[in-house]
Amino acid sequence: MSPRTNRAGKVETMELKTSSKSSLAQRILGVVAAALIVMPAVAEAESGSATSRAPGNVDFRIVIPATVRVERLVQPKGFSITDADLSRGYVDVEGGTSLLLSSNSYSGFAMSLGFDPALMTRVVARFEGRTIEWDTPGEPVRVDAPKMIRRPVTVAFRIFLAPGLRAGTYDWPVALRFSSTA
Repeated sequence: MSPRTNRAGKVETMELKTSSKSSLAQRILGVVAAALIVMPAVAEAESGSATSRAPGNVDFRIVIPATVRVERLVQPKGFSITDADLSRGYVDVEGGTSLLLSSNSYSGFAMSLGFDPALMTRVVARFEGRTIEWDTPGEPVRVDAPKMIRRPVTVAFRIFLAPGLRAGTYDWPVALRFSSTA
């Protein structure tokens, strides 16, 4: 029996049916069981050392920077200018520079050429079936080329001579530089 207070303030007793008592007990046990099931998960999530799993997506990409590498660069120590070269206005140097070239880019590389403007006005480089011209020393030119690994490259030059030069032997006036393209 459960005591109950009525509106007049008198205490009354009430009897619960047996089926109601067992139904109430089952509900209470259900709530306690649910609380016990949820508590370890809450405790795991709150503790710093416990691991938890959550579904999610991770998006990432790998970027490999374009690189160009030159090995075994061999250039002449000098070049000769003859009277015939002076009258033509240029000197052809076959096999002027040889090197091993590596590039991991499928879109080519940049090539620049430094030269002494006191000796020449323009330089044309020929290699791998390409012809590239420079009127300004150090100006980079984009070269379309496939990916290559230690490819032997030989560069021939046509050097256009500056006015007022004399026949003779001069130090090698050309410097090649390779770099990756952006």
